[in-house]
Amino acid sequence: MEQPDQNQAVVSLLVDRSKAGDTSAFGALMTMHQGYAYSIAFRILRSEDQAKDVVQEAFVRIWKHVARYHETAKFTTWLYTIVVRLCYDRMKSEKRRWNLFAREERASQEHEPVSRSLESEVEGRDTVDRILALAKELPPKQRLVFMLRDLQDWTIGEISEMTRMSVGTVKANLCLARKALREAYNELEG
Repeated sequence: MEQPDQNQAVVSLLVDRSKAGDTSAFGALMTMHQGYAYSIAFRILRSEDQAKDVVQEAFVRIWKHVARYHETAKFTTWLYTIVVRLCYDRMKSEKRRWNLFAREERASQEHEPVSRSLESEVEGRDTVDRILALAKELPPKQRLVFMLRDLQDWTIGEISEMTRMSVGTVKANLCLARKALREAYNELEG
């Protein structure tokens, strides 16, 4: 997976100028990296609007804290760590809202028969769409690790660094996510 900071000298210069308050340098830095940041956010969140919001929020945070950036780490690692964490926060928030909505929905439909089955809802979708839909039901940590490893091809070590989870925690969440998706998919396929 090609990353946008191939020319580290240019990135370093833009970061230094941004640290000095140069907004045009920061704009150039943002332009260089926003597409890839959006790609990560979209693949995790599966929503254009949410992905755009996350990328925008990530760059606002970077601008506010650019003076803290140390070039011992690649700029992209820092940026994508921020994007991943913001996505994770959104997924946790979305999961809480979904759980509340689902409880209210169940209570309101307690006496109504369910007229459509899960199989009829996913009929006509290809395997990838089914798996992505099932992934939305995973707990946030499992979903994040699954998306980063299996859809973005990040290594376990990179995911550990981005999410600040231990390597063992990343592996465990990935294993649980894959198992849950496999079981849910097999159940769908009957």
